Amino acid sequence: SIRKVLYFYRSTYNMSIWTFTKVFTKECICTLTKRSLKNLIGSLGSAGKRKERLFQFLYEMLQSPDMRSCIWWVQSANGTFQFSSQNKEKLAEMWGKRKGNRKTMTYQKMARALRNYSRTGEICKVKRKLTYQFTERTLRGLQTQKLTTT
Repeated sequence: SIRKVLYFYRSTYNMSIWTFTKVFTKECICTLTKRSLKNLIGSLGSAGKRKERLFQFLYEMLQSPDMRSCIWWVQSANGTFQFSSQNKEKLAEMWGKRKGNRKTMTYQKMARALRNYSRTGEICKVKRKLTYQFTERTLRGLQTQKLTTT
């Protein structure tokens, strides 16, 4: 199986990034770099799990009364929320820890992800300081996800 083959290659991590390792499976032959091999080995432990996305984390924080000093609903019906100017860094740090980052997450880095979400159509910026809005599709998905997990 692929797990047995990858277990064998775990000890070959001192290869250079440009060294290629061939991994044979029944279906195909894959040629992997050190980095992609490491990602594949790491994903075996989390098979079936998807990484939490920032907008999911923000929605969860919006549901928590303890987080009202950092983030709150402006209009929950249409998915508009706002960050606290004093505590936005605290929320960003919490997101970084949740992701498992070694370095401290800053609000500037988190805001970059929010800007990317506006390009992909999940969150859009509202013309008001530190205010964003989940798109209707994203909000519906988050509400449905909450119902299925409770």
